[in-house]
Amino acid sequence: MQPADQLAALLVEEEAALRRGDAAAVLLFADQKSVLMDAMKDHPPSEAQLVELIQKNRANGLLARSGLSLLNQVLGASTSYGQEGVSRAGQILSESV
Repeated sequence: MQPADQLAALLVEEEAALRRGDAAAVLLFADQKSVLMDAMKDHPPSEAQLVELIQKNRANGLLARSGLSLLNQVLGASTSYGQEGVSRAGQILSESV
């Protein structure tokens, strides 16, 4: 199986892990995605497949950020606003996790 095909399958598994809130699996998939992206340098996918991979990865990223935002809202105790009028509520967890 080509690295791009493996990455496509991994992105489907990552989406499922994100939907069930399995942080350990998501972190494991991040490492595996990095390895597969390096492998794709030697076996580049077609442009169409690359576009599909990028779109799926972006969708998973949005799903992860949505879950993180919700979790921060649940964990946050109060709502406050900074000088710019931006909510600072629940900024307990970071997107870099």
